[in-house]
Amino acid sequence: MYNFLNIVFAGEVDSGKSTLLGRLLYDTDSVSIQAKEELKKVCDGLGRQVMEYAYLLDSFQEERAEEFTLDTTQAFVRAKGKEFLLIDVPGHKELLKNMLTGASCADAAVLVIDASRSVEEQTKRHLFILKFLGIEGVLVVVNKMDLAAYKEEAFLKIKSECDGLAKTVGIKANGIIPVSAREGENLLKGSPKMAWHRGPSLLEVLGAFKSEESAFSDLRFPVQDIYTAGKEPVVVGSIASGSVGASDILRAVPSGVELKVKAIRVLSGNRRSASAPEAVGLLFQRLPKEIKRGEILYKGAVPPVSSQIRAKIFCLKPFAEGDPGLILSCSTQEVPASLDSIVSRMDTSSLETRYGGECLAACDAAEVILRTGAPVVAEKYLSLPSLGRFILLKDAQPVAIGFAC
Repeated sequence: MYNFLNIVFAGEVDSGKSTLLGRLLYDTDSVSIQAKEELKKVCDGLGRQVMEYAYLLDSFQEERAEEFTLDTTQAFVRAKGKEFLLIDVPGHKELLKNMLTGASCADAAVLVIDASRSVEEQTKRHLFILKFLGIEGVLVVVNKMDLAAYKEEAFLKIKSECDGLAKTVGIKANGIIPVSAREGENLLKGSPKMAWHRGPSLLEVLGAFKSEESAFSDLRFPVQDIYTAGKEPVVVGSIASGSVGASDILRAVPSGVELKVKAIRVLSGNRRSASAPEAVGLLFQRLPKEIKRGEILYKGAVPPVSSQIRAKIFCLKPFAEGDPGLILSCSTQEVPASLDSIVSRMDTSSLETRYGGECLAACDAAEVILRTGAPVVAEKYLSLPSLGRFILLKDAQPVAIGFAC
């Protein structure tokens, strides 16, 4: 199993979150000496008078020129015997799908706010999305305290605004701390420039976060493809949960066929067993013709198979009940789908909730009933995220990201 914690960093545009992550990478020596030398070279080449730590994350030259994050970027930080996968997501409203993609696999979240500005609309939207995704561990970081002369009053003003906003959204922050990413204050250890802050540093708080391991133990193996090795067909995919052993009897849904495992194959050879989240090839005594991409092999409790899904969705584009051409993509499953009914919807700018209706707008968060053109497996997202989250597509473009509930 993975032994690191996934932490998403979200925040308004220009809140300094990429600088914050870059500085963490730099100060914890989670990047090589060559990367540090390259950073200095890039900064010199662009005429920067100070070190731009965000460049350790920003992948594209145009990002360096414009100084904002376009893509969802991931980086490992190793410190004090722990490993973190830090996920930097864009702050732009137009790039919410990137933010959702990055945040949907997170165990915890850091919401970065600029100390020199008031809490803005996008912060409210990000808090709502984090709650929407079921992320309970949210740390608020008030960055750029150097621009506020490290004054406690500036921090307390932002803290008061955040407390009120969190109450409105219905989410409880795990803490709120002041930092200066550019100057490295209160990141790895306490800052003498903010002696009034008697709480922990950022790294100390991150180290206290814990990943809640899922209690889901039944085997779920979404079939990705079938290859031929020699004369034998090999069913390949990644184990979503549980484990599989040679000679195990498996069943498949939605087809209902039964299979007996003959061998488990990985790059290094054959194995007697394998567990989530390993990618493996399975050989069977006999491979029924019904087995194809999108079938879910299982052992233990029967997965929920239905042509109706109750879900929470976040809309990236407007669509309505009965709109043709929608495709639901969940793990390796792709089936035609339609919006059957809207239970409730919320405008994530105003946080106003409405019930019923027939149409959804971009940036609406909604609870809906979906109909699919063929039976599909959709586990509850909070039980098994990889088989509980999905994308709704139209003309190969995403119109909504959803989570089975």
